[in-house]
Amino acid sequence: MTSKSDIPGTSTPEVSQNNKSLGSISENVGTETIKSETDEEAEPTEVDQLQVDAMHAEHISTPNEKTLQMKPQWTPYTELSLTPVDKKYPKQIAIQTAGLVCIVIAAVMFIMNIKEQAGLLVSLKVSSVLGLLGFIAVYIQFKAAKNLSYGVLEHEIIVRKGLWWITTTTLPFTRLQHVSLSQNPLQRRFSLATLKCFSAGSGAAEIYLPGLLYTTAEHLRQHLLNKATSHQTKQVVDNATSGDIQND
Repeated sequence: MTSKSDIPGTSTPEVSQNNKSLGSISENVGTETIKSETDEEAEPTEVDQLQVDAMHAEHISTPNEKTLQMKPQWTPYTELSLTPVDKKYPKQIAIQTAGLVCIVIAAVMFIMNIKEQAGLLVSLKVSSVLGLLGFIAVYIQFKAAKNLSYGVLEHEIIVRKGLWWITTTTLPFTRLQHVSLSQNPLQRRFSLATLKCFSAGSGAAEIYLPGLLYTTAEHLRQHLLNKATSHQTKQVVDNATSGDIQND
């Protein structure tokens, strides 16, 4: 006699239940696998995040990108607290100007009194007027010398001068090519020096800074040359790196 389990195409209730359980397990495993793959695709890895950040930084630093900076992001040079020159410089410039005024007055008086062409009264009047103008010139030079100041920033040197018309001059270290010191006889008397900064392709000094102590001027000269060398070397390396990236 043949049992129901021996008949082909038929199965017992236990076997059918086992098949259903296996199917349910396989469906759950497949669902979890798909969900895990979906989560891995949705959540970026650390490497992907670094790549995105690098692409974003490269996009920001692209030189062709034209972005406007808001006013709070501007560098307010006029609000910087600069360092005044040495306190002996106004005295030195006043003595120097007064000496030039005396030379001019003496030369005019000599010319006027050659062969007694001008009388004594005229000579006194002319000398008085020249003396008054000379005093005004000395005072203006003295006040202007007191307003002379400078500052060394991270990427440039800045000089501010003027009495009524204030002039602010900056020179980036990437353009600085040569720095020199000079002293006239009166400056040597006061141990002062004048610092001159030249840029590439410029015949005249773009930064003219008198009134520094000689030791300070020499220290500043060496500092500026070191800064210029480091900034220009970094610029060359950055240009070479950007060129290699563009070629790749």
